[in-house]
Amino acid sequence: MSAKKIAAVMLCLLLALAVGACGRQAATEEAGETAASAGETETAETAAVTETVDPEPAGDAAGLPAPLVDCTGTEEAQAVAGFDFDLPPAAEEADSQLHASEELQLYEVIYEDEGALLCLRKAAGEGDISGVYLDFSQRETVTAGEKEVTIQGNGAGDILACWQAGGYSYSVYAVDGIDREHMLRVIAAVD
Repeated sequence: MSAKKIAAVMLCLLLALAVGACGRQAATEEAGETAASAGETETAETAAVTETVDPEPAGDAAGLPAPLVDCTGTEEAQAVAGFDFDLPPAAEEADSQLHASEELQLYEVIYEDEGALLCLRKAAGEGDISGVYLDFSQRETVTAGEKEVTIQGNGAGDILACWQAGGYSYSVYAVDGIDREHMLRVIAAVD
């Protein structure tokens, strides 16, 4: 796997880690406020909540950042996220990595298609859910079917597409060797 592909996967996972860390901090603060308002010092119950919310990784296995979980199939990912995610045929046929989060209401698929690594995401609500924070030199808004999509690129095969539809946000991030037409085909298949 090339360095760009590894970097793309790491960027996707880094976003999930950042969002998860914010959730853990809020939950820990709420547990602390509850104990303080009751006039208690830290009890075994409060300590257990803290451990449950902010677990340490076991051994040297990195795993997925909380609250993302690795899913064994689309049915499991859909059950965790709480919604369906229509995928391009290549994502369903490939050896895809499926991740989902009930807390974030997010579903993520990472797969390889025609030599490019793609990360597809769908989440409830609005906003940029891509987890990609690169400065792209090219930016355009296109209409793909009924979708108004913002596409950004750097001219070297890295392309990011983001849009909202039906109460959900979508993103497709491609690394290494995808062209605009290929990206439009992927967008058309995603729902």
